[in-house]
Amino acid sequence: MTDLSQINKIIFDFDNTLFDTEKKKSQFYQLSKLHGYSHSKARDIYKRARVENEKVVMSLSSYLKVLKEQLKTDNIEFKSEAASDLITEMKQGKCLLPQATDFLRYCIANNLETFVLSLGQKDWQHQKVDQSGIKKYLIEENIIFTADPETGKQKIMKDLFGEDYKGEETLFINDKPDETESIMKSFPILKVMLRFEQRDERYTEEDFKQLKDKFSDQVVCYSTKLGQLLTNFKSNYESQ
Repeated sequence: MTDLSQINKIIFDFDNTLFDTEKKKSQFYQLSKLHGYSHSKARDIYKRARVENEKVVMSLSSYLKVLKEQLKTDNIEFKSEAASDLITEMKQGKCLLPQATDFLRYCIANNLETFVLSLGQKDWQHQKVDQSGIKKYLIEENIIFTADPETGKQKIMKDLFGEDYKGEETLFINDKPDETESIMKSFPILKVMLRFEQRDERYTEEDFKQLKDKFSDQVVCYSTKLGQLLTNFKSNYESQ
């Protein structure tokens, strides 16, 4: 059992950790598919819309821009009415992962300083955060955005906790094993839990297993379910 009794800060990644980003991504894909494009082509359009000049710029407007450019190239008319219905659907409905609010409520109940770090285009991330409803559980200043996929989160953590910060008394909850490895190297005593999103085609369970084996002192556990991470945290936090 990992001793987490000294944890007083929890940092959540946003996409695919608290927010059901794969649901949102599938809606983007559907915008392409309703124009006759395959899943593979829809993924390609998504990738092209996501990054520009090494910054994450993904947003509804960036996706529509790339989609319309592709449609023009292929001499296909944009289906504005059908697209409008789907866009309306994207802006509504539940979007948090199961037990996300339970985890945030637990942090509040135990006076844990709680942060959300969100990677992406700021206005789009703001829209998703507003739709998610997580602001009711957090100090607004503790929801922080970056467009830098390489070192943005490390810079934020240094700004928050100081240049000498090594990850002490902090649990970081993330979904991307490659990004998490880089963050752990920057903060060698940071404790980490990972949520394995099975719908995310970029990673396999082996990626998570290898990371846990390689950083066994830092990676507490990984799971496909956020609720299981909460159960594990409670067990390790309360039993010491």
